[in-house]
Amino acid sequence: MVERPNNGSQERQGSSARNNKGRVCVGHGCRLPPVLKHLWLWAKNALTDGQVSTFLLSQEAFGSTNKKTIFLSDVHALCSGDEISGSIICMFINVLQEYLKKHKMSNMVAFVEPAIIGAIGCGTVGDRSRALSIRFKNAQPGQIFLLPYNSVNHWTLTAVNPDSQMVYHMDPLKRRIAAAEEWIEVVDNAIKLYKDKEKKFLKKKIMWENLAWLRRSNHAYGITELNAIRIKWAKYFMKKHAT
Repeated sequence: MVERPNNGSQERQGSSARNNKGRVCVGHGCRLPPVLKHLWLWAKNALTDGQVSTFLLSQEAFGSTNKKTIFLSDVHALCSGDEISGSIICMFINVLQEYLKKHKMSNMVAFVEPAIIGAIGCGTVGDRSRALSIRFKNAQPGQIFLLPYNSVNHWTLTAVNPDSQMVYHMDPLKRRIAAAEEWIEVVDNAIKLYKDKEKKFLKKKIMWENLAWLRRSNHAYGITELNAIRIKWAKYFMKKHAT
């Protein structure tokens, strides 16, 4: 759905600077895969003069149907290879959820909305821990929660099994998470709150493991693989939301 956001919209205010950038033509547009070029041409016409595209989170994936907003600058970043927004990631998770549902894997994996756990604009450590603990509520046995986390202009992925108190952290820059980092406190406190509210046994230690991001694998993502993901996103968006 394309609409004009309210003037008081937090997402609109937070993206005002990006919107200026979004009005600049994608420099290598002529070399984009056809689907991405079609997406960009649509966005340049439809998402101008304050217009935005909105969508709802998948209830099955996120446990909520919060409304998210796609700005012209978000599409610009996706097509040009710049840092993508949380809304772009959320929509792709909606795509993944359809795959999980098709293959009867919905009970194995759940997701957390980046907007409630990010390092900027998401509240204090306590606020984020409480929001995350609520998301863990009613977790299926052995279920893994995937947490896209933005630590100030950098995305990482954390996978959490709250029942077994196992946490796996993946950084595309292959950096190890420091023991004193705030993100560890956020996740650890969330697991403790979840276990306390659900009256579940809490082990003495929550285990963290830094996972190499395909460091020694032949499956590392290059431009071809990244384009395949962007094309999948673009096809989904154009089919569901380009009206």
